[in-house]
Amino acid sequence: MPDIKTQIGEITYNCAEGCFEALVTFHTTQGPHRVAARCNAPLTAEFDELSDGLLTDALTRFARPDALQSWLRAEDAELPRAA
Repeated sequence: MPDIKTQIGEITYNCAEGCFEALVTFHTTQGPHRVAARCNAPLTAEFDELSDGLLTDALTRFARPDALQSWLRAEDAELPRAA
């Protein structure tokens, strides 16, 4: 995916599943596209391992229309938010 900025949101640890989870945002020309991602890793895992795992999972889910994801059209993303 050339020229697409990615952003990993707050990373949390799911004790029940033994994995890390985060919302990954792909900033595309069509607008922001958010994908729920997870990385199976121990609580002691290094950040580089986590971010690589989360990004890899998000890219896989990004290509699947049945995966949990959301997006805003570019024109909607630029509208001011209500107070």
